[in-house]
Amino acid sequence: MNQGVKTNLAKLLATENLVVEHANVETASFDVVNRVLTLPVWEASENVYDMLVGHEVGHALFTPNEDPPKHVPHQFLNV
Repeated sequence: MNQGVKTNLAKLLATENLVVEHANVETASFDVVNRVLTLPVWEASENVYDMLVGHEVGHALFTPNEDPPKHVPHQFLNV
């Protein structure tokens, strides 16, 4: 997997100059305040990794910078 290509893919899909980090983390994450997308260094197929990038870019595009309603479980909001 080419990390530079995945970085550019994330920036293009998000239509902004995100900071994209590739790190030894358990899972991907997106920091909505600092606009940092962190991607794990995994041995995964290109398709799986592209879906991971797409999911996190979805947070960049659609996750508001506010606390979610307390009555809604986090797992539901993250889908």
